[in-house]
Amino acid sequence: RQHGAMSFVDMAHSCGVLPIDLDETGCDFAGLLSYKWMYSPYAAGLLYVNPGRIGELAVRFPGGRSESWLDFETDRFELHDSAERFQFGPWSWPLVHAWAAACDWLTEIGPAEIAERTGWLTDRLKRGLQSIETVELLTPGEFTRSAALVSMSMTGWTGEDLAATLRERWNMIVKPLPHTREGLRISVPFFLLEEEIDRLVEALGELAACS
Repeated sequence: RQHGAMSFVDMAHSCGVLPIDLDETGCDFAGLLSYKWMYSPYAAGLLYVNPGRIGELAVRFPGGRSESWLDFETDRFELHDSAERFQFGPWSWPLVHAWAAACDWLTEIGPAEIAERTGWLTDRLKRGLQSIETVELLTPGEFTRSAALVSMSMTGWTGEDLAATLRERWNMIVKPLPHTREGLRISVPFFLLEEEIDRLVEALGELAACS
């Protein structure tokens, strides 16, 4: 900020997991998704613009929802003063209402309660993984640095093979890591049961013992 740089917070894996006050972060922009941890259909997005930055961000594609008023006869218009000026076109109303319902559901449960439960489950999983000698935990230990994702690798196994074996033998669906590291990326929603976490650790321990 001292050098005039603007900040953008990617909230794809934090919104719906951690209680966040955007005013407190002081960020200039933030983006979040309707799916993943918001638990509504794919795929809508939301852009937050700090009120102090609205005038500095150019509107490249004004649309039918960008203007506060429009005069067709004189071809004159004025953009909204708020972030509405960045709305390009019509919404998918079923998706909007589904997202709103998901937000109501998460709010009713409570952001702090969701964060506490998710942190407890991910800590349980991380401790279990660290008890397996051939497993390397790739995710930071602190919940606030990993949110609801836990990544790990196992000596002698590719991510694809681990994922396929877990599904075939235990009916567990876990994604392999999508990039350069071999391993798994385990999603831990707050509604998982403790015994489900333990069954995954036991299954991985059994595979480690056989490799």
